[in-house]
Amino acid sequence: MDRGIMHMARGSMRESLRGRTVGPGMVAIAVVLLVLFISWQTYVYFGASWHYPTENERFMLAKAEESKGNLRNLNDKDRAKLMKMLGPQAGMAISSMYTSAHPKKPR
Repeated sequence: MDRGIMHMARGSMRESLRGRTVGPGMVAIAVVLLVLFISWQTYVYFGASWHYPTENERFMLAKAEESKGNLRNLNDKDRAKLMKMLGPQAGMAISSMYTSAHPKKPR
């Protein structure tokens, strides 16, 4: 019984669309919308990912500057906070932050 209803629905839809064409205006609108959608997705995924630094990021940047990229140069309290935030990668992260903020000059 369900098959008959679905078959009738599909058949009547085909018949109602038969003979109808899409005008050039609709094609142009569809193309513009597609280009806008692809452009927006490209910007979202590959565009500039600038954002305001969070409190933790500001803290890490400040400690990277203070320690000159070396975790051993920090006091125990700051080192423990960084280790809690970043785990074993804290030293590498601080070093990386410092070197990216202070690139070496080419010789």
